Amino acid sequence: MACAEKYFDASLLSWLHRNSSFAKSCGLQKIKTRELITSGYNTYPGQFPWHVALFHKKSRTVTEYACGGSLISRSYVLTAAHCTKSEDNYVINPRRLIVSMGSHNRRLAGPNVQQHSVYEIHSVTSEGEWAGLRNDIALLELTSSVGYSDYIQPICLNSLEVSGRDSGMVVGWGRTEDGDLPEMLKAASMPIISHIDCLASDRDVYGGVLDSGMICAGHQNGTSVCNGDSGGGLVIQRCTLGACYWSLVGIVSIAAGNFDGSCRSDGYGAFTNVKTYLPWIKQTTVQIFEDDSLLHIAVDYCRFRSFVSLFVSSNPATTQSPRMSTLWTSPESQVDA
Repeated sequence: MACAEKYFDASLLSWLHRNSSFAKSCGLQKIKTRELITSGYNTYPGQFPWHVALFHKKSRTVTEYACGGSLISRSYVLTAAHCTKSEDNYVINPRRLIVSMGSHNRRLAGPNVQQHSVYEIHSVTSEGEWAGLRNDIALLELTSSVGYSDYIQPICLNSLEVSGRDSGMVVGWGRTEDGDLPEMLKAASMPIISHIDCLASDRDVYGGVLDSGMICAGHQNGTSVCNGDSGGGLVIQRCTLGACYWSLVGIVSIAAGNFDGSCRSDGYGAFTNVKTYLPWIKQTTVQIFEDDSLLHIAVDYCRFRSFVSLFVSSNPATTQSPRMSTLWTSPESQVDA
């Protein structure tokens, strides 16, 4: 946030960084490096520490990879509602779900991996403000508390509007262009696409699913979401006040497909809009989640400063605009009366 970095009082910036109530504890990458490959990123262990793998128990000895998901707290994972259903579209018993976190190779359970059982599946009831929406979202309440590490971290929940100026990342073990499920976690950059452009690309596919609770994103160049990516997150990196974090914007819901059931690599993906369901998430979990409130502070101040500058320029009698130091008082400069 260039405006905030330029105009926020230095003592305020210093205090914000040190104060635990403002410091981000979600959406953080503890291990940082990057390797670029064709059509996206080849992830490394710990790069997206909030991404989880969801497995369905087929029998006592057989489990099958089903979907992705995003860790949002020590007790809850956010995924797509259709990921919690069987092939005949019935919600499966929570005891048949296993959540694996810290995974990079979906077939291997290394020292960085934790596995948790599911206590309850929470779904949106199609009534009230969510009536008529697709509601492809579910909360998995875990039976045990998650231990955070460099490879396991929660993701922040997005509370801001997104537009075509934004671009995010999608992570998953979804099928590749060859139709195979990769063993290693993959990631790809996907820009936000307007509903109008998304519908224009294929009205038959998106006409019946794009509602106010959905986001469209992706490319038409061979990079897209596919079977196996469902439930995973569309995340956007935000940087403000000298710190960067990742925020969960969407949940992979559907992708354009071919008649044989395979995915089209030239189609956009449709994602459940997390912002639309923030009230439901908070009401269901009875937890307080970190969102983009600090970014709101920076944005609101920048807008205020722009307004003041415009007012000053249009009023010659005004000699100077108010300085930030008159509007903000850092805790270090505050004294008891």
